[in-house]
Amino acid sequence: MILVCAPNPAIDKTLLLAGWAPGGVWRATQVLLQAGGKGYNFARALGVLGQPALVVGPLGGRDGHRLCGLAAAHGIAHAPYWVAGETRTCTIIVDTAAGTDTVLNEPGAAQQPGEWERLLAALQQQLPHARFLAVCGSCRPADPVDGLQQVVQLAQRHNVPVLLDTHGAQLAAAVAAGPALLKINQNEAAALLGRALRGIEDVRQALPDLRARGAQQVVVTLGAAGALAIDGAGKTYFCSAPQVAALCAVGSGDSFFAGLAAALCAGAPLPAALRHGVAAGAANTLQLGAGSFSAERAQQLLAALPEPA
Repeated sequence: MILVCAPNPAIDKTLLLAGWAPGGVWRATQVLLQAGGKGYNFARALGVLGQPALVVGPLGGRDGHRLCGLAAAHGIAHAPYWVAGETRTCTIIVDTAAGTDTVLNEPGAAQQPGEWERLLAALQQQLPHARFLAVCGSCRPADPVDGLQQVVQLAQRHNVPVLLDTHGAQLAAAVAAGPALLKINQNEAAALLGRALRGIEDVRQALPDLRARGAQQVVVTLGAAGALAIDGAGKTYFCSAPQVAALCAVGSGDSFFAGLAAALCAGAPLPAALRHGVAAGAANTLQLGAGSFSAERAQQLLAALPEPA
């Protein structure tokens, strides 16, 4: 089982429009609600791939209960703890005419005293049953800057490898704690290093610097270009992405992470896991809804991918 730490869950509302632009009144042709935030998207994608997962994170208010119903409808196992603030909603506008995605993320309710300690206690209860701990997504306002570092260290005390996919104020300290793997995108990698990364070769050359921040292995996603990785021995790999007729890219990073994590959980080496991640991420672009891709289509894309070089 992969235990999923989701510090800032959300209800994801996807609106399908044609020819959208700021201003005016628009009417969606389709609306999709999902249990969201990176942790729930990741767990949903793991379910598609046949990998058991359990999500732990804070839920609150009416929308927290609504998220519970959405998670149940998608077969996502979770063990939430209840907090004072309302669970956030994130709105995704998919313009089918322009082929663009616009994502409006609410920050989430600020945590109250003692709520971070409740997250640690909830993870502590589940870690003895976990093969990996995946830390997914942003933190809520007022969460401690060293909070995810505490999560990584807690898992290490249980000898559970940590797969880290986060950003923001908590990232640097969490990476310094030495997770087994850091997965970030190109922009997040640039922010972590404090310098621009303008293309594939820039990112490839930055991989040793990224690994020097503390993670044993690092994977950087490059959107439609694919992904780069560096292993514990310092060897780098690049896996190009297949060319597909994408409908919506939202959640593709989470699906990539799920493909990568599921392969690692099955014992695959990093280059093979990288291919699985790229295939799952590409498959996710072919329909609405993060982590709701076709396992069969992901397998077809995987079979056509070259070996990472």
